[in-house]
Amino acid sequence: TTGKHAGRWKKFSLFGALPLVAILTLLVFSSHMEMDRSEFKNYTHMYKRSKPFWFRDGNRTAFHNSHFNALPPAGYEDEVDESSIGKEPESEKDKKKRLNEFQKLSKNWHRHVGKRDAQIKKEQETSAKEAKRQQAQEEKDEQQIQKNNAKKENKSIEEH
Repeated sequence: TTGKHAGRWKKFSLFGALPLVAILTLLVFSSHMEMDRSEFKNYTHMYKRSKPFWFRDGNRTAFHNSHFNALPPAGYEDEVDESSIGKEPESEKDKKKRLNEFQKLSKNWHRHVGKRDAQIKKEQETSAKEAKRQQAQEEKDEQQIQKNNAKKENKSIEEH
């Protein structure tokens, strides 16, 4: 009796269940809308940890999603500079000093780039001149060979 029922269930799974799964999958994925990320609020009753997690850096969970899971107390990772956590904010004097150093470095870099570009241009011009000189020498050698061949032909004609 098991043999005649097996064919019926095989047909039902192939022609009923599999198409139903495919249709429902298309329906779910076509109607799925991604929600916007909610604003981070550092509630006092949440994110309380007496000791860090034993994996990674101790602040992220095992299945941490950097887009949807915030890091206490600062917020989402793409909104927070983690290297500045626990440090004092930069003063205007320090900012001006840092920007002046950057300007000096930038000028120095541009000067070296200009020198490098000039050197490359000079090398290209030198190689172009050398290529022209070699081409002229090859043409001269070719003309000399043609003259020699013409002289040989004239001699052989005169001898006959």
